[in-house]
Amino acid sequence: MLEIIKITFPVFAIIALGYFMRRHKVLSDNNIHVLNLLVYYVSLPAIIFISFYNLDWTSVTNLKILGFNLVLLAVISMLTLILLSFTNLKPIYKAAIFSASIVGNTVYIGFPLAQKAFDANLYNNFLIAATPQLVFGIVISVLVYEFYVLKSKNFKTYFFDFAKNPLIISLFLGIIFSLMQIKGELVKTLFSPIQMFAATASPIALLALGGFLRGKYDHSDFINSMFVSVVKLVLFPLVLFLLAKQFLSYPSEPSILSAAMPTAATVFVIAEKYNVVPKFIASTLFLTTIISIFSVSIILVLIK
Repeated sequence: MLEIIKITFPVFAIIALGYFMRRHKVLSDNNIHVLNLLVYYVSLPAIIFISFYNLDWTSVTNLKILGFNLVLLAVISMLTLILLSFTNLKPIYKAAIFSASIVGNTVYIGFPLAQKAFDANLYNNFLIAATPQLVFGIVISVLVYEFYVLKSKNFKTYFFDFAKNPLIISLFLGIIFSLMQIKGELVKTLFSPIQMFAATASPIALLALGGFLRGKYDHSDFINSMFVSVVKLVLFPLVLFLLAKQFLSYPSEPSILSAAMPTAATVFVIAEKYNVVPKFIASTLFLTTIISIFSVSIILVLIK
């Protein structure tokens, strides 16, 4: 248990620090906005690029991990939509609950946790498992917003916004550079500033997330937020855990941890963009992050 505390405590302690710094006005909304800009446009793209650049995308095992997690995301998406079809919720809430249940915070919380929990090989497996959450989870959520709620044909507009997303650009550049086998001492020297920025990603991202969460909880949507918490923090990792024991021939721990992440801050950005109950999404983001302190610890106990 002490080992699990060593893994989780630094991550959630920095989130708590950001929360209390915002509460006591050491951090202002403007400060948090600036931190988020630095994280979103510099630090996180740097760690994503370096991480995916160092992966071997020709490895059969890596491709199996990617394929399995893509299938898993599709299964969870269908199960979530089926569950929601039995409710009397308004379509706008169904779409919001769906996106909050599917897209996990693999970037802000997952990367720091995985770096502490796993060795280099398992951390690489985590990155591959997290790719569907980072890319395809967002795409599916937008499709649900566009066609299930807004009933529009405007996905093309969002596609270009998606293509300009610095996290997505850095991910694909990392994969392309890796596949092209661009290596050598000169490349290492040129990439050293990126490595330095990557080292700042986790602490700044966690501090900004804690500050952002301050004042976001609203108890009026507690039942819906708890539904998301159960799906995101219990159902998703449980389904993966059961499937992994039956079908996976490689270590399943990174995939299980990736599936156990709380709702991503990106979901709130999308909700604001589409004006799809952003207040509910913010409350859900807060609640799932708090509950994940305990649920992720339990997951780590089971898989370590």
